[in-house]
Amino acid sequence: MASSGLLVCVVATRVASRIDLLGQLVWTKDPTLIITTDDNALQSLAKMRPYQRKKENSRFIVLPGDSYHPTATKLAERVASFLSFIAETTQQEGSG
Repeated sequence: MASSGLLVCVVATRVASRIDLLGQLVWTKDPTLIITTDDNALQSLAKMRPYQRKKENSRFIVLPGDSYHPTATKLAERVASFLSFIAETTQQEGSG
């Protein structure tokens, strides 16, 4: 999107912010790690939190900033978060 015209970027951002995540993927019981930023223009925290609360077996990480790709921000920290989540959920599955 970076090489697209400004109007395309603005419209894409507006459309993405209207997507209702609540009905998407809630049915899966697989462990889910949800990572967002506290000032994300694509999906606000107000829209993300209800999704996470309904999503069984999930963890919600809110990072400071407005990055559209929060998992690419501070990559080493994100990798540590992913590895910790995987280790935790694998351990829970093994003991359940």
